[in-house]
Amino acid sequence: MQYVLKLGGSLLTDKKEEATISQNFSQIIEKVAENPDGVIIHGAGSYGHPPAKKHGLASGSRKGVLETHRAIKKLNEKIVDELRDRGIKPMPVHPLSMSYRDSETRIMLEHLEKMVQEGFTPVLHGDGIVTEGKGFTVLSGDEILAKIEEKFQTRRAGFCTSVPGVLDQHGEIIEEIDSMENFQDQGTRGVDVSGGMKGKLQEIFDHRIDAEIFGEKDLEKFLEGEKVGTWVRGS
Repeated sequence: MQYVLKLGGSLLTDKKEEATISQNFSQIIEKVAENPDGVIIHGAGSYGHPPAKKHGLASGSRKGVLETHRAIKKLNEKIVDELRDRGIKPMPVHPLSMSYRDSETRIMLEHLEKMVQEGFTPVLHGDGIVTEGKGFTVLSGDEILAKIEEKFQTRRAGFCTSVPGVLDQHGEIIEEIDSMENFQDQGTRGVDVSGGMKGKLQEIFDHRIDAEIFGEKDLEKFLEGEKVGTWVRGS
């Protein structure tokens, strides 16, 4: 397992149009297919966020879980099919069936490493997670990445987003950040129930991992092992 990569839903989908892939979808997947020896997580984008928001899944709900999961699964299938068409051996992995939350989030991750060792590329996604006392809540792709990196320590964890990195108040990339103190939330475009940039940073610091946050233009460089975007030191 050479890397753990989260592809943002805002890159893969048009968040202004429900259940619509982005114009750059195939181009992004093609770059991943050139370097498949890792674990891929993708956001829910315009597939999963609208039903999750509709049913209040972020704060806990016993309604809309299946609707949300099925919507995200459709996006997952598109990504898996696109990778397969490029000669990769992707394997869909649905967190709904391998996770639960009580006082902490528990995800069964052991089999991911075996999948990679056998030549497969696991493709996970943000999902609903059964939660003690609340029915279901949102398990974001950001938290999934943090959990995977915390366990396997690849030292190559990356969030590919719709912005080129963590930005300061002038819109410039912050090259390195080691706390939330230097972060000013620039907001989120479209519907997002998973926390946006603030949520990514919080997961990094909470799980004490190091990660890179970068834009689509740097995806190929990240996959080739270069440092790109913002280096977030959470360890």
